[in-house]
Amino acid sequence: MRDHNQPTDEVDSLVRDAMQKDLPPETEARLRRQLGEFRVRLANRAEGRPATRRVALSLGRAAAVVLTVLAVAGYMFAGRSTPTWADVMERFASVSFLHATIYVRNDAVSEPAQLDIWMGHGGKLRLRVGGKVAFGDNGRVIDEVAIAPATAASKGLLLAEATVAYFINKMGRVDTFSFETLMQLLPEMSTISTPLRNQEASISRDLVVFDMTNEEGPEWVRIWALRESRLPVRVLFWDPRNAQTTDVLLSYGNEQPPAFFDLEAFKARLAAGGGTAADRAYALLEDVGGRPVTPQDAAALAERRRQKALEAEAATPEKNRT
Repeated sequence: MRDHNQPTDEVDSLVRDAMQKDLPPETEARLRRQLGEFRVRLANRAEGRPATRRVALSLGRAAAVVLTVLAVAGYMFAGRSTPTWADVMERFASVSFLHATIYVRNDAVSEPAQLDIWMGHGGKLRLRVGGKVAFGDNGRVIDEVAIAPATAASKGLLLAEATVAYFINKMGRVDTFSFETLMQLLPEMSTISTPLRNQEASISRDLVVFDMTNEEGPEWVRIWALRESRLPVRVLFWDPRNAQTTDVLLSYGNEQPPAFFDLEAFKARLAAGGGTAADRAYALLEDVGGRPVTPQDAAALAERRRQKALEAEAATPEKNRT
């Protein structure tokens, strides 16, 4: 015999199906609470009226089904609509700071070269590629500063370096960020298609995926964007003929102070001496969460922890130390 408080098969099945949709945890919990309360009230009402219990439970199942469908439909068609490509471009243009880490690989067996780009509104740019840091302002290269001895450049590094002046010239001239200009950093594709959603690649409900193809070749580009913020977080170019790749990882929240984009402040930090190539490459970079970024930052953190431990030990009574 079925317990009156046990969920009905119909409602349980519908809830399970509904939870496979793009429901956040808070919405799922709210729906389950409401349905649970509904079942309890229904069971309490049916106990005193045996002749109508079957009808009441049947009506209860139908009502629960309707409530669930309405709740899910209202949620799905309200604030969680899938962003279009136009939404992604518009949102990208509205950000005030951008950091892109770009990995360039010339073919399947080449070591990838890494390129870091930081951008702030007003045409301020800073780039690191290989053993150099470059500064840009309003569409022009101000200077390049060597942070490590010159070494033989790989094909991937040469390809990455070739993008620096172009990037400063194109991206530094606008007051808003252009995703189309960022896309031009990728290897040339003669005739590129309109970005279209790839439903099969959208495995995570937090992400929406767009694909672009070359109508005259096999190369393709894939863009991952967050469903809620509509911001792109990754761009991948892939050439299947030799596995040449350009992989761009994007972040937005770690806005840097003016000194980070200041060439003279950067030179002054280097002139102070000391530190490693990592200290020079990421000099003046601040982490939004206050985490250490360079070896010097890590050493300073270790020293603060040491001092804190000494202070705690000094404040502990002698009898408690033994």
